[in-house]
Amino acid sequence: MAGGVWFDGGSSSTDINNATYNYPTNATRLWVEVKPVSKTYQDGNGNTQSYWSSEAVHTEISVLDLPPAQLSAPSVEIEKYNLTAKIENITDAKASYVEFEVVKDDMVFNVGRVEVKTARAIYVCPIDAGGKYRVRCRAINVVSNKDVEGEWSQYSSEIGAMPSAPTNVRIQIESTKSVKVTWDECSTATSYKVEYTTNKLYFDASSEVKSATSEINYCIIKGIEQGHDYYFRVKAINSKGESTWSNIVYKIVGTKPEPPTTWSLTTSAIIGDPVILYWTHNSQDASKQYEAQVELTINGKADIITLDTSKDEIKDGETKIYSYNVDLSKYTTGAEILWRVRSRGVSLEYSDWSVQRKINTYAPPTIQLIVNGGVGILEKYPFEIVAKAAPSTQKAINFHISVTTESSYRTLDSTGTDVIVNSGSVIFNKNISATSNDLTYSLMPQDCTLENNEPYKLTVTASMDSGLTATATMDFTVHWEEVTYYPDAKVAIDRNSVSAYISPICRDAEGTIVENVVLSVYRREFDGTFTEIASEIPNYGSVSVTDPHPGMDYARYRIVARNKDTNVLSYSDIAAYKVNEPGIIIQWDEEYASFDSTGNYSPGVRKYHGSMVRLPYNVDTSESSDVDVSLVEYIGRRHPVAYFGTQIGKTDSWTCEIPRYDKETIYALRRLQQWMGTAYVREQNGVGYNAFVNITFSNKHDSLTIPITVSVKQVEGGI
Repeated sequence: MAGGVWFDGGSSSTDINNATYNYPTNATRLWVEVKPVSKTYQDGNGNTQSYWSSEAVHTEISVLDLPPAQLSAPSVEIEKYNLTAKIENITDAKASYVEFEVVKDDMVFNVGRVEVKTARAIYVCPIDAGGKYRVRCRAINVVSNKDVEGEWSQYSSEIGAMPSAPTNVRIQIESTKSVKVTWDECSTATSYKVEYTTNKLYFDASSEVKSATSEINYCIIKGIEQGHDYYFRVKAINSKGESTWSNIVYKIVGTKPEPPTTWSLTTSAIIGDPVILYWTHNSQDASKQYEAQVELTINGKADIITLDTSKDEIKDGETKIYSYNVDLSKYTTGAEILWRVRSRGVSLEYSDWSVQRKINTYAPPTIQLIVNGGVGILEKYPFEIVAKAAPSTQKAINFHISVTTESSYRTLDSTGTDVIVNSGSVIFNKNISATSNDLTYSLMPQDCTLENNEPYKLTVTASMDSGLTATATMDFTVHWEEVTYYPDAKVAIDRNSVSAYISPICRDAEGTIVENVVLSVYRREFDGTFTEIASEIPNYGSVSVTDPHPGMDYARYRIVARNKDTNVLSYSDIAAYKVNEPGIIIQWDEEYASFDSTGNYSPGVRKYHGSMVRLPYNVDTSESSDVDVSLVEYIGRRHPVAYFGTQIGKTDSWTCEIPRYDKETIYALRRLQQWMGTAYVREQNGVGYNAFVNITFSNKHDSLTIPITVSVKQVEGGI
């Protein structure tokens, strides 16, 4: 519509969901009508049919509400610390404001909005020194307090700001009369100016200040006088102006360096091995090392070696490590090396000598190993190990002996439980202080357990007073005489204390008592674990050991026989002995002893001392255990992952009723209430363990019984 009259602006068909039309500049309103057209098909008579039909839809738009037209790229100027962006000849009446976006080095630096006046908009933005800037803009139509934004223009050409002051200024001595001044490059600089003087106060105040220019980020300054103090500063320059000066850098040119810092990787070396001496040049004027002298005093004879390092390249900021290899091949019996270093830089004056260091060189130590008389088969103990360290000019201060497995195998531990020993496992390990260069050691059965027909490796290492070591190894195989043992035991129950007396014995296949074995007795607990009752019991057949806490349903034991000559184990689990004790037994403050029928045992002496309470009444039990559980949720998994730790607690609660007339039991329970230590608790189902015990009474005046609750919490320790 223009002047209140509608004009046809054109129409077209399209297969997509948008179309573009131009409208006259004097238009005030637009009428847009869209009619969807169905696809067609051929019916059975060959006629063209539409799938569906629809009416046209339209909308009426005010031209004044439309976004302004896209602007051209603005012109940009920079004057010192201000950037000016300008856009002119804005003909679109809908452009009320222009928004400018300033970008510095590909990052948005600032955004500002300017009102359009006299068909133009000008934006002034304070900027930083250094960096490159470009600007784009867009027109904004403000309609009913609502911004209708046009499209962004193209960016202006990139323009550099006045450069920032150079940073990281460094001085490197090139010769006795020249230095190299280096700094970090400024991105907008086209050239640099370097000023230098012998007095910092001369800057900006004296004609004694000299200068040089460069188009790159370093400059060679010639005509430097050796031995003087010099001060340097740098500024960057481009068409927009000059930066401020950098920080002032101070350097003394051509001064005597400090003594080098020296070290070596060892103070004891083997003849034939490389001996390398290391040092760093400690310049006071930033000059590199041009020459170094190494003084070697070997067995009292001094020699000075001069090294030319003037052609070595050194990167900026690099601390170069210099080295010298010492050839000791002609010193067959060892040598004492005293060494020190001095160096010079651009000045012809050497530094003082460094600290003098010492390296002792030795002939390589050796060790001769003789095992079991030279036989690589172990048939019986003792296993004799003889080692001789050499040379005699070095003294052994320590011997280390180890035995490792050469294959994986199954064996028995001290309780008779089947375990796996992996190849390479260390089964014996011992350090022995040396009194001479000779070692004799007898490996005995108690030192380690060796499996029959399995290979092992013996390793002996001698540590010498020179700081060097020598190692020798020998492989050997165990070959015991195969003997089958039959451990057994008799069990008797003391009904008063509900303790067990176990009499272990071991016989061979012919029924003869074996002399060279010792026995151990283990109680099999209700949870399948083993508790040691006694060990190293002589196989007399007459020795009994006391178990103060057998299970109240059955007493179960394992008898282990160990051959004293070979450490070979055999075991048997004897038949469970029926105890059949009812109720609950709690024991505390206990002492007990084993007895030997061959000893001086007096029947009048009690073998058990302690306090005990028996609850033979109808007892109700309740067990509870806690498990350490932690749930951890991981990103990327559909469900949490559960990790289960160990069981961290077992508690029981036992209840029963005691007749009021049973004063002895009530008295014992009251003493147990006052007991501060642990007690051993057992119940009729075979459960037994050490525990903290808490007794609770519930005493009613009109009742013939006294209900009690025994709360127990299992703890470690005891048998």
